[in-house]
Amino acid sequence: INNTATNAATRFVRLTGNSTVGGNLNITNAGGSDFRLNNFNLNLAGNLTNNGTFTTSGGAGSVLTLNGTLQQVISGTGTFTDGVAGRLIYLTINNTSGASPAVDLQCPLIMGTNLSTLTLTSGSLNTSGAGALTLGIGAASALTINRTNGSLLLTPTWNLGSVTCNINYNAAAGAITTGNEIPLTANGNIATLTINNATGVLLNSADITVATSLTLTNGIFNIQDKLLNITGTIARTNGTLSTGTSGSINFGTNAGGLAIPLSTFT
Repeated sequence: INNTATNAATRFVRLTGNSTVGGNLNITNAGGSDFRLNNFNLNLAGNLTNNGTFTTSGGAGSVLTLNGTLQQVISGTGTFTDGVAGRLIYLTINNTSGASPAVDLQCPLIMGTNLSTLTLTSGSLNTSGAGALTLGIGAASALTINRTNGSLLLTPTWNLGSVTCNINYNAAAGAITTGNEIPLTANGNIATLTINNATGVLLNSADITVATSLTLTNGIFNIQDKLLNITGTIARTNGTLSTGTSGSINFGTNAGGLAIPLSTFT
């Protein structure tokens, strides 16, 4: 994408359907180099170099999916925007390279505009340079993080004030050990936490708080020797809750009382 500045006001590149780029996407620093997802999905198998503008506003379909079979890099000095500079609204990591990291973030990104979603399907997201990831915008909005076989190796900056943060652990190849994708209590509350992995989820974060609802759909949620604070409700279908010998569950103040479904604990 290399549009000259003289056309910047009226010329840009936008998708008109879900699209796949099998190689690299390079956006130059020319003043009119604005690439817009336009409410469509972009599956990118190569590197993303953004020295212009990468726009993900336009609707819930504006998903950037990194699905390469080799390591991928997000870099550049340009602007990511979902209507607010610096932000990316939907990002899916689905890289099967086996590299560490599978996706190397080398520039700053913010996710958190209302309904923003980070999906960790396969491969790890980390940074080897100046990359940084902020999750949440510190204002009323919803942020969702979905994890299956992917992982977040970099430590994000959490900005969860007034944010409804929803964490979902879905069907994976094996048990999931939680990582940097889940905020500690000191970082802010989790609104909803859903466990839906038949092979289980192991809590590896010292202290988390679930403020609205813990949903045990499938598998054992083992908090091991950690601290789980629940100030909301518990819902259960086939999942269960387990602790180690020194694990703790703190049932905080709940104005409506807390009903614990039968067979919740194992």
